[in-house]
Amino acid sequence: MSYYSNHNLAYDFSLFEEQPRMPAARGKKAKEKPAVPDSERKVNKASSDESRSDSRRGVKRLKRRKSNFARIAAGIVFGLLAVVIIASIIHGEVQLNELNHEIGEAESELEALTSLQTELEMKIAEANSPEEIDKYATDDLHMSKATASQKVYFSLREGDKAQVLIEEKKNIFERIIDAISSLWS
Repeated sequence: MSYYSNHNLAYDFSLFEEQPRMPAARGKKAKEKPAVPDSERKVNKASSDESRSDSRRGVKRLKRRKSNFARIAAGIVFGLLAVVIIASIIHGEVQLNELNHEIGEAESELEALTSLQTELEMKIAEANSPEEIDKYATDDLHMSKATASQKVYFSLREGDKAQVLIEEKKNIFERIIDAISSLWS
């Protein structure tokens, strides 16, 4: 709690500034520390402790930001995935609805064509009835039914006979002669 009460870190822009890097010196000079007056050492010591804790806090913040970035990226990916799934479900439902509508239209068209077929079959049956044929023959063809004077009866004097004709088998030469004689007659 004291961490938040002592410092206002919400506007600490120093964490985003680039720290100048000093080139590494060689030899003994690199190990030597520059001479700093005692008055500045106390101030520097206090400020270095603060800067160390600030830099540690900055590292923690960067880690938090990195983990927040990963969480945000994962959230975005899962959100996009959810949107794609929902969009595909909606698209499938729209297609299903369109197909059901087309099926309904086809069924109503089938009913209309079936009733038309039944009506035409009834008209054909009516047109082929014996009454219609008689009417057509008398009105359009000017025909009439046969009268008793137009009827001719004949009878056989000897009664009914039945004859069985047996065709004789002819050889090839007789068939050729019959074919040639049928040409002249």
